[in-house]
Amino acid sequence: MTTRRLHHTATVLADGTVLVTGGQDNVDAFKSLASTEVYNPVAGTWTAKGNMGKSRTYHTATLLPSGKVLVAGGAECSCKIPVGATSCVESRNVLSSAELYDPETGTWTATGSMTMAHYLGTNTLLCNGTVLAVGGYNTNLSDPTLASAEIYDPTTGTWTTTSSMAAASCSHTAVALANGKVLITAGDGRPGGYFLARSEVY
Repeated sequence: MTTRRLHHTATVLADGTVLVTGGQDNVDAFKSLASTEVYNPVAGTWTAKGNMGKSRTYHTATLLPSGKVLVAGGAECSCKIPVGATSCVESRNVLSSAELYDPETGTWTATGSMTMAHYLGTNTLLCNGTVLAVGGYNTNLSDPTLASAEIYDPTTGTWTTTSSMAAASCSHTAVALANGKVLITAGDGRPGGYFLARSEVY
């Protein structure tokens, strides 16, 4: 790859190439990245693309029916070891912003922000072309683990809240079912770091 990274996203585009966005690199204080690159499976090569408007890690990326990619949420991070210390102190700014990548032009454009800033949540494309964002974690809140859910409408570029999950979680999985519903499974029900076995259907 053109840049080493962790906690990034990888999305298969309509032409079969793969868009990789953001993440963190340990070269400069574990700062989150705005850089993106595309993998061509025919040539076996990576090509750097334009930077996102925000550096992000722990974010989501969703391929839309238009062929564009919606990147949302995540966190801007850096981690430094203070003088005399042996461990890293992380700075984390939780994001609500979202942006769109257009593979035709290779450019990024801002779109509407989410109603709730979070990272470690999931975004799932629904059968009507909208995107369901579920759960996640927001360290700025007294109760940081989220049960909230919202829907992105690509025709208006706006987010609208919908009914919340029964159990708050981050680091869960979400998959669209053949009947159009979305299955949410497991996750971390922080604080306390207890793992969940629950499943819910939206």
